[in-house]
Amino acid sequence: MFKPGTDTATQKAGRALMQLVKAEDARLRREFVEAISETLGRPATAAELITIEALASAHVKASRLRRRGRDDLEQLRVIASLTETLAKTRDAATA
Repeated sequence: MFKPGTDTATQKAGRALMQLVKAEDARLRREFVEAISETLGRPATAAELITIEALASAHVKASRLRRRGRDDLEQLRVIASLTETLAKTRDAATA
């Protein structure tokens, strides 16, 4: 049974590494959102922003899976679907 304060050095290092990974993923998502938003040439609508943030999250997750040598096919499907959705919302916003 786990007792507070009895963490091993390995457990502490693992938690510290996870915090670094989470921070790096958040940074990558922010950069991706900014890059995609800039390509619109105007402020993103609320619907576009939601789609862009979901797209950024899927992109970061797919990249992480690939780096680990794992299959990212499902994330690529999500990315394709979100890209299509973004195109539709962009077209609706500019019409």
